[in-house]
Amino acid sequence: MIARLVAVVTLVALALQPALAGGVTASTSFGPPTIRLEASDTLLAVRTAMVQLPRGATPLALPLADLGVAATDVTLDVMPADCARVVAVNTGTDGTRWLLEATRDCQVALAITYPVKGLAWALAYTATLGTDGSLGLSAALRVTNGVGRDLQDARLIGEFARATLSLENGQSVTLDQPWLDAAIAPEDVARSFVYDRVGSGDAPLELLTISADAPARATALPAGTVRIYAAPEAGGEFITQSSIAYAPPREPIELTLGPASGIAVTRTLDLAKEVDKRLDARNRVVLFDLLETWVLEVRNLRTEPIELRVRERHEGIWKLEESSVDLDRTDAETLEFTLPVAPDERREVSFVLRHQNRQP
Repeated sequence: MIARLVAVVTLVALALQPALAGGVTASTSFGPPTIRLEASDTLLAVRTAMVQLPRGATPLALPLADLGVAATDVTLDVMPADCARVVAVNTGTDGTRWLLEATRDCQVALAITYPVKGLAWALAYTATLGTDGSLGLSAALRVTNGVGRDLQDARLIGEFARATLSLENGQSVTLDQPWLDAAIAPEDVARSFVYDRVGSGDAPLELLTISADAPARATALPAGTVRIYAAPEAGGEFITQSSIAYAPPREPIELTLGPASGIAVTRTLDLAKEVDKRLDARNRVVLFDLLETWVLEVRNLRTEPIELRVRERHEGIWKLEESSVDLDRTDAETLEFTLPVAPDERREVSFVLRHQNRQP
């Protein structure tokens, strides 16, 4: 796919056509590749050429070695289909030939599709926090050429790209024109705190949530890294680097701002007790339920009140027996609740889980 390919397409008329016994040769150029950027390690490139075909059958040889691909990886399409079609493919020691059959003398477009391995792309996001609670979010396309050859005049298309560029082998480029440049209003941005020991460790995290109703959420966002900065009037300093998983349209997005200062959580397994033991004929325990009592202590050392969202994750078959606060079971493994804590306040939460059908 790489250096601009001036490919010679040789069309040789079959000996069955006496009027064309001398053969027909047409030299034409395949255009630059069109590559659709998708979430895949191997992308597909398409190149086209215009060729004049005589009525009847014509063998076609393509310079696939110049493309760096094997014939088995190439798909050939002929358009318009009502004029000509591929009737046979033959691979021999001298290469691969396609047999085309035209219903009349006509000009056709030959389109070859082949895999491109090593071309990597991603969106690099930048988020700027406004002093009024707003958020500026921009994203630029970054492309890296690792295919082993230079890439010239490649047309990149897809949900997240519309660009034409040339890259030397091994070169990376971030496009100047941002793919996304959105100003998100304060009412569509929320800062919150979450404690999720399994997902993020012992320290509570500060999150930035972009509402699903924000205008910028009308389109999908691909996965990528996000560099988060303070507002220029607040110094414009780099705060942290977060990430965005692929986000379908109209879904909220969470950005992690890092550990939340001034919030301390202590999580303790206060009691574990085997109950409802089931015995076999020899009076041996074969199954039992396990009651676990968990205690969370939350301290707010900040000068403002907070609401801490707590996610508790437990594997296996279990149910909630009792709790000192209202808990929501959001999926098979997760309990969630929100705990308001005043400045300098300490709050304690306890709950009991029954893990069912444990084996000794």
